[in-house]
Amino acid sequence: MWSWRRYRTSSLVRITIGLLVALVLYTEGIKPNRVILEEETVSVCGLHPDLDGLRIIQFTDFHSTSIGPREKTAFGLAENLRPDLVVFTGDLCTYPNLARSLAGRMVGLQAPLGSFFIMGNAEYDGDADAIVRAVSEAGMIVLRNEVRLLKKDRGHLWVIGVDDPSTGRSFLEGALLHLGDDRTTPRLLLAHFPTVFPQATHWGIDVVLSGHTHGGQIRLPGLDGAWSSGSKELEKYMRGNFQSGCTWMHVSRGLGTSIIPVRIGSPPEVTLIILVQGGPSPKRLLP
Repeated sequence: MWSWRRYRTSSLVRITIGLLVALVLYTEGIKPNRVILEEETVSVCGLHPDLDGLRIIQFTDFHSTSIGPREKTAFGLAENLRPDLVVFTGDLCTYPNLARSLAGRMVGLQAPLGSFFIMGNAEYDGDADAIVRAVSEAGMIVLRNEVRLLKKDRGHLWVIGVDDPSTGRSFLEGALLHLGDDRTTPRLLLAHFPTVFPQATHWGIDVVLSGHTHGGQIRLPGLDGAWSSGSKELEKYMRGNFQSGCTWMHVSRGLGTSIIPVRIGSPPEVTLIILVQGGPSPKRLLP
């Protein structure tokens, strides 16, 4: 016998299932490929006039399995930004051939001051040494607790890159030993985990670029960041900008996903950071 109540219940079930399917298709397909360009202007104490307006593109947390729509969109956004410097702050992929191709696309942006790469935890899920070789062969400079002094006319900038802390390889203090007795040149730190921020503040780092958190990846009431962070300390630095004294940090939401291919409330990001002159140079600490 036909029942209106049974028909209404089954209809509600079908509608609910349809909405859930639509949500999954949206979060897995459309939204993860909608990449947002974030632009940040940072005042740096002691920045030389020749570096005023320096443009940095930050990529991070691709977690790529191919060069798909998401990656193509990100590189498309970056093509017309005229970067002076390109940086990748960890978690590219676990496949050396793909790493070489992705790194080649970053090098292809032709930043005159170079393209720099640091390790995240994901690189150690595969053959990390093979990833390093592949990225280096593509033309990126890999920093593993190392530094490089960049020069643009009379302006100088230290780029410091630390290795992955989750595997016990990060050693910021050791990297800073390579600065010699230089206390005045501004310092840019590339660090996959944003929990380096207190340490960076202590050592007088001017700008920190970080990632790892995916901006929380799934942002729902009571679940903001719990999916991707795994620790209360990381939840302090989930996304966006942080300032302490003369130290400024940006935590990018990155491009990819981990565990499940879903982002809710945390769209993929490519970041343009512009450095401008601040006040006089402080006397920065040395180890």
